[in-house]
Amino acid sequence: MRIDSPRFREHVAALSTDHADYENFLTFVQPPRVEVGHKRIAVRTYVFDVSETVVLNSGAKIINVQWDFDYGERFSSTPGFSFVRGGKSEPPLQAQYEFPRAGRVRVACKVQDDMGGEGLWSGEIEVS
Repeated sequence: MRIDSPRFREHVAALSTDHADYENFLTFVQPPRVEVGHKRIAVRTYVFDVSETVVLNSGAKIINVQWDFDYGERFSSTPGFSFVRGGKSEPPLQAQYEFPRAGRVRVACKVQDDMGGEGLWSGEIEVS
C-alpha cells in the first residue's frame, strides 16, 4: 500500500481517539509536475509557458513561478523572474525573455504551490 494513498490515510484516521486526531496530522506534500512550453517570437526572444503544469496536492494552487534562463548545476533565478506577480496578485504563468546571444541554452523553471510542493523542470533549447 502506498503511503500517500487514500487507503493508507483511511487506515491512519481509523486509529484516531478522543485524545489524538491522527487524520489532521497526516499530510503528504507532492511536487507539482512542471510542464513548460516555449515559442520563439523574435530574434533570440522566446515566450515560456507553464500553464499545463499539474498541481498534485489536492486543493492546492500555484503561488510562485521562477525562471533561470542560464541554468547550471544549481537553480538561480534570473533577475526579474522570481516572485513576480500579475493580475489579482497571482504569479504569471508565462514569461518572455530575450537571450543575450544565440546558441544552445539550458533553461529551468521552478513552480511552488501553497501546500509546500515544489517542482523543477529543465531543458535545452537552441536560441536563434
